[in-house]
Amino acid sequence: IYERRNKRVFYQNNKLKIRGLNQKLRRKILEHYGETPPKCSKCQCDIYKVLDLDHIKKDGKEERKRFHGNLALYKYIIKNNYPKKYQVLCKNCNWLKFYETKII
Repeated sequence: IYERRNKRVFYQNNKLKIRGLNQKLRRKILEHYGETPPKCSKCQCDIYKVLDLDHIKKDGKEERKRFHGNLALYKYIIKNNYPKKYQVLCKNCNWLKFYETKII
């Protein structure tokens, strides 16, 4: 219980720093995978707020279990020299990919 409360207190005290770091790393990763400025690899949408990092091999569920939160995932990607298993998709293309693979 103490450890959980300690994490909560740390997060509350450093919320803005963590959010800023998360946004900085996200932009860096999206620019790496989706050019500068980042674009969807399917429809070329360049609206930053609607871009997602997509798992090409559809193994995102396993990674969400492994990394609790985006910040840990972003650090892993940068530390491992940007593995080729990711791409940038807009939310629409990402949803369509999910929908098409579940139906077929």
